[in-house]
Amino acid sequence: MNNDVVGRVAFLGMLGVLGAVTIAKLAPRANTEEDFSQFQDFFSDWFTG
Repeated sequence: MNNDVVGRVAFLGMLGVLGAVTIAKLAPRANTEEDFSQFQDFFSDWFTG
Protein backbone atom coordinates (compact mmCIF):
# COMPACT_ATOMS: atom_id res chain seq x y z
CA MET A 1 0.00 0.00 0.00
CA ASN A 2 1.30 3.43 -0.85
CA ASN A 3 0.80 6.53 1.27
CA ASP A 4 -2.04 7.82 -0.90
CA VAL A 5 -4.11 4.71 -0.21
CA VAL A 6 -3.32 4.84 3.51
CA GLY A 7 -4.29 8.50 3.65
CA ARG A 8 -7.54 7.85 1.82
CA VAL A 9 -8.50 4.99 4.13
CA ALA A 10 -7.68 7.06 7.22
CA PHE A 11 -9.68 9.97 5.81
CA LEU A 12 -12.65 7.68 5.12
CA GLY A 13 -12.51 6.26 8.62
CA MET A 14 -12.47 9.71 10.16
CA LEU A 15 -15.38 10.87 8.00
CA GLY A 16 -17.30 7.70 8.81
CA VAL A 17 -16.95 8.28 12.54
CA LEU A 18 -17.86 11.96 12.27
CA GLY A 19 -20.81 11.15 10.04
CA ALA A 20 -22.09 8.44 12.37
CA VAL A 21 -21.89 10.81 15.34
CA THR A 22 -23.62 13.57 13.37
CA ILE A 23 -26.41 11.23 12.24
CA ALA A 24 -26.85 9.98 15.80
CA LYS A 25 -27.13 13.55 17.12
CA LEU A 26 -29.32 14.96 14.36
CA ALA A 27 -31.62 11.99 13.88
CA PRO A 28 -32.16 10.05 17.12
CA ARG A 29 -35.73 9.35 15.97
CA ALA A 30 -34.65 7.77 12.69
CA ASN A 31 -33.48 4.31 11.71
CA THR A 32 -29.89 5.11 12.53
CA GLU A 33 -28.61 1.79 11.23
CA GLU A 34 -30.37 2.33 7.92
CA ASP A 35 -28.98 5.85 7.64
CA PHE A 36 -25.53 4.57 8.54
CA SER A 37 -25.63 1.82 5.91
CA GLN A 38 -26.61 4.39 3.27
CA PHE A 39 -23.75 6.54 4.51
CA GLN A 40 -21.35 3.60 4.22
CA ASP A 41 -22.64 2.81 0.72
CA PHE A 42 -21.98 6.39 -0.32
CA PHE A 43 -18.39 6.30 0.93
CA SER A 44 -17.65 2.83 -0.40
CA ASP A 45 -18.93 3.97 -3.81
CA TRP A 46 -16.75 7.09 -3.59
CA PHE A 47 -13.75 5.07 -2.42
CA THR A 48 -13.97 2.40 -5.12
CA GLY A 49 -15.11 4.84 -7.82
